[in-house]
Amino acid sequence: MSNNTSRKRRNRWGESRSNAVDHSTSMLPNRTDSVSTVTNISEEDATAALIESAAVREVEKRKEQDKQRQRHEFHQSKKRNRNEQSNDRSKLNGESNHYQPQSNLDFDQRKPHHGEREKGREKRNNSDDDGINSGIGVAQAPKEMANFGLSGSLAKDTKTGNMYKGVLLKFQEPPEARVPLTRWRFYVFRKQNSVPSQKGGEGDVLEVMHVSKQSAYLIGRDRNIADIPVDHLSLSKQHAVLQYRATPDSDNPGKLKCRPYLMDLGSTNGTFINGIRLEEARYYELKKRDVITLGHSSREYVLLTENTT
Repeated sequence: MSNNTSRKRRNRWGESRSNAVDHSTSMLPNRTDSVSTVTNISEEDATAALIESAAVREVEKRKEQDKQRQRHEFHQSKKRNRNEQSNDRSKLNGESNHYQPQSNLDFDQRKPHHGEREKGREKRNNSDDDGINSGIGVAQAPKEMANFGLSGSLAKDTKTGNMYKGVLLKFQEPPEARVPLTRWRFYVFRKQNSVPSQKGGEGDVLEVMHVSKQSAYLIGRDRNIADIPVDHLSLSKQHAVLQYRATPDSDNPGKLKCRPYLMDLGSTNGTFINGIRLEEARYYELKKRDVITLGHSSREYVLLTENTT
């Protein structure tokens, strides 16, 4: 009995399994067709599909990064605007710009060194002594205006400047510099109301200088480079320069005439022609019988020619 039931159970189980298989195959009649279509796809198409999907993912990733960067820039711009508005309010209220958010300061400015703290304390103490209330704010120096004058940087350059015997000269001869044909001379006298020396009195000629053998004569206390050396303590090492220049002749149009000019080289106590002080770095034409004085020196240099009586 048990054998029959087990046989029947096995038969019954086998029938049910076979039936399940039959039912599954009957419910999916087109499964073989779908598998066959999948197997028919080539390897090139599958690779292209994978590349396309990777490209799509990369594009989406870049879009997301762009959105994040835009959000970050937007927040940073809002923060800057808030800081600028707070600075504007502090300026209108007369407050100092020293109290700024730590995020806007450089790393070196966030934690000043001990020496910087001491300097800050000294500045505050000095401001209090001068009558400036540190609680109101530090007085700012007036803004320097633009200066379009000659700076002298070109003359100070060792490469483009005029070097002579290892010394940088304060002037450079112009292109129209010439050696004169007229024999000019300096007659050196002593000023009136000055203390006479052993060399001569007020009306005596102390010295005669021939100043027509070259195109320029440097006047100064530096004897290594000066063509006309002077010893008075009120004069500068490079005090002035006598320069001969060929300029157009007004009496003879189309021709040039070599004339003497005098230029002050930024001396401390000045250069004078007939008692009038010259502006520095500017040529002044000299005439016969002009009297030149330098600083507080008691000597007078009278410009004459060889045949002047």
